[in-house]
Amino acid sequence: MHHATLSACAALGPAERATQRVLGFAHPRLAVEVGGLRFPGPVGLGGGFDKNGIAVRRALALNLEPIHGDESALQQVVMNLLTNARDALGSGGEISLETSLVPGRPGMARLTVHDSGPGILPDVLSRIFDPFYTTKSEGTGLGLSISYGIVRDHKGTIDVESLPGQGATFVLTFPIEGEDMPT
Repeated sequence: MHHATLSACAALGPAERATQRVLGFAHPRLAVEVGGLRFPGPVGLGGGFDKNGIAVRRALALNLEPIHGDESALQQVVMNLLTNARDALGSGGEISLETSLVPGRPGMARLTVHDSGPGILPDVLSRIFDPFYTTKSEGTGLGLSISYGIVRDHKGTIDVESLPGQGATFVLTFPIEGEDMPT
């Protein structure tokens, strides 16, 4: 079964790339905000944050220049990270969203999503972006893998830092829109 899964994953690579190229025509890259999280941003979080006693803290640098990308794809990434953080917290705790310029990297914006949950074990952390890898009983293992691809397609990076018992922090960086940026 494991070999069949690996073979299926390998076969999906070219199909995924072709699909992304086609979707690139259907979803033009627009100027979107990272500082104010408009793409459109997850302003009305809903989805069980309030009823589970989870506080969502925002520290948004509203003066950042926009990045260039697909609004719905970027919103999917943020909502995926927020949903995973909510699921990790269960009931109670805090999720923070922060935007800023990247120190020492001119022209780069950063979005940080942190939760105060139990953290991620090292053996899980090393596989967290692998397709079909999940620790959730009802998960597909595709959310973070897809998010990784979306961020990469936007010429960005996504990194995760976590220690057991100290929550998880996802750091996304994107180039800020500018005249020298490719379209």
